[in-house]
Order: sequence, then C-alpha cells, then structure tokens
Amino acid sequence: MTVNGNRVDLDTEAVVTNDTTMVPSRYLAEGLDIKVTLEAKYRRIGLESEMFFKESEQWKLEELHNRDMSFEGELVPLTAVYSDVPFRGFPNSGRLKVYVANISGQVVKEHQLHWSAFNYVGPDSYAYGTFGITDPMDGTGLNETDLPSGDVFMHQILKKSYDTSTSGKHKYLFMHFFKSDHEFADN
Repeated sequence: MTVNGNRVDLDTEAVVTNDTTMVPSRYLAEGLDIKVTLEAKYRRIGLESEMFFKESEQWKLEELHNRDMSFEGELVPLTAVYSDVPFRGFPNSGRLKVYVANISGQVVKEHQLHWSAFNYVGPDSYAYGTFGITDPMDGTGLNETDLPSGDVFMHQILKKSYDTSTSGKHKYLFMHFFKSDHEFADN
C-alpha cells in the first residue's frame, strides 16, 4: 500500500480501501496535511466462521464518499465502506486498521479495532444498527453506546438491507467515525 507516495507494508491477507482525505477538523486546524488509509483484515472465529470466510475471500470493499453528510459533536466522518456479503448472518467479523500519515508519507499514528456485524433485516426493509469494538477472545460485540467517550472509534451502520434480487445477499452500508484524542490498543 502507498501512503502519500511512500510504501507501507501490510499483511497480504488484508483488503485495503482507497485513500481518503476526510480527516478530523482538529488535525486540519493544527496545519497538518495528512491522509488516512483504511485496512480491513478478516478474523476467523470457530469452525462456522472458517467456512464463512472461505466462501467470502473475494469480498470487495469500496470507499464511498459522503461529503455532503453532516454530523454534530466531536465525531468527524472518516469514510464509508460498502460490502456485498453472502447471506449467512452472524458471525461476520474482521479488523480495521487506520494509518494517519503526514505530508512526507511518514505514518504518525496507527489505530486498530475489531468489528462484528449482527442480525439482518428483510426482505425489502431497512434498519439502523451499530458496529462496535469486538472482544478478540470470544467475539462479543460492544455497542457504540457502551464505549467510553475517549475511545477512538465509534461505528454505526447507516443502512442495512436484504435484497432478494441479489441471490440472498446482505447489503451493508456503514460509516466510520474517528476521534483523535485517544488511541485504541492494538490487540
């Protein structure tokens, strides 16, 4: 992967989204010219999940630009990712890593969290749900409302639908939020 023109080595199993320049206003106010890159790495939990992920190795993650969306408070939109995944329900989990680099390409911050999706709504209906930090030991998800206010990431599924016309696949649309005052521990 290239960050601001410089190569950053990632795990070969990772799927990397495009770079995005949607960064916290706090950074911009400090005069830092930075770019944030997302890395998604799938994590296997148990035998059921082993089969699930073997069938899902070709997942594609695409960055969607939602620059016209507005949010209040300290949370700033980082990027949105769309994923068409085979319908299996839970478990559906992985790991996100965010690199923050300065103008010279030096990575100045690295954040990581585990995520899990749960449940489905359908057919032909929509719902709002949450993404949260996942316990790396047992896969238990934490709701965003359960997280301390100082945690870096708070995730929310903006829309989740079930479309019978796509051979029974979920369509997940979720937005990532970034908070710059605290780093999440790399488990």
